Amino acid sequence: NLPGTMALWGVLFLLVVELLCHTSAVSSVYCSDVGKIVNRWQHENGSLTYWYWSFWAEMWRKPHMQVNDAKIYGDGKARHGLLLTPSREDELLFWTQNYPTEHQLDTDFPDEVYTLQYSIPGHSQRFHQTFSIYHATPRMHYGPPVHLTLHQAGKPVTPSGLRPHSALTVSWNRFSNGAADPHHICPDSIFVSLEDPHRNLIVESGTPFVPGKPLLTYKNTSFVIPGHYLEPAKKFIIRVEFAKFDTNKANGEPGMGVFSSCTYLNITTSTRNHL
Repeated sequence: NLPGTMALWGVLFLLVVELLCHTSAVSSVYCSDVGKIVNRWQHENGSLTYWYWSFWAEMWRKPHMQVNDAKIYGDGKARHGLLLTPSREDELLFWTQNYPTEHQLDTDFPDEVYTLQYSIPGHSQRFHQTFSIYHATPRMHYGPPVHLTLHQAGKPVTPSGLRPHSALTVSWNRFSNGAADPHHICPDSIFVSLEDPHRNLIVESGTPFVPGKPLLTYKNTSFVIPGHYLEPAKKFIIRVEFAKFDTNKANGEPGMGVFSSCTYLNITTSTRNHL
């Protein structure tokens, strides 16, 4: 039956084209994450104070790949969709205002399942990824407050008057509720960055699924900032984040619902190379 055979081959051809288009679309994105974060400042004497709470949605594109009209949907202020805009070369980001209390954040962005929708040039369909944001579940809680200690040349140092051009080891307390991922996608992770006083990024640890830098997991307890970044008589900000993940995959793309605990610390280098 030639007509029937041709019809069958036509259907198979369309399925293959759809699969190839779908694979091409998925390959445009490394991963996406949506979450809530509590931020603290660490003072010179080591004490911590609350700074703010926030909600974000983030998508990491592969180099030179385009993603259009990426929006996060949910209850509260996300009911009608909130647009992700370019933040870095390959990152799309939505970040809320800074909330002074957790209650105010949860009022505008309640715990629930959020959905990220986006499109890719050349594809008619919208792609979807869901993220579970429930900190009452057994696995999902904010990590412990992050306390930082600093060492240069094996000796403890204070945040002010650091030795310029000398490697700085940033250490932190144990990520006590960090754990392996039961879905075997990505373990709870730690993110470290060095920024200038205007919050411009200088150096950072790795990002999940983005090649080029090693990812720090809940098992890590330190990170070394190379000395050549620490120029004399300069001010910097160190940022360390404990991230709890609830992972999933949609369209082959990893996604993480996140609850993060983060600490910032101001540091200053001296004018002379001494300890």
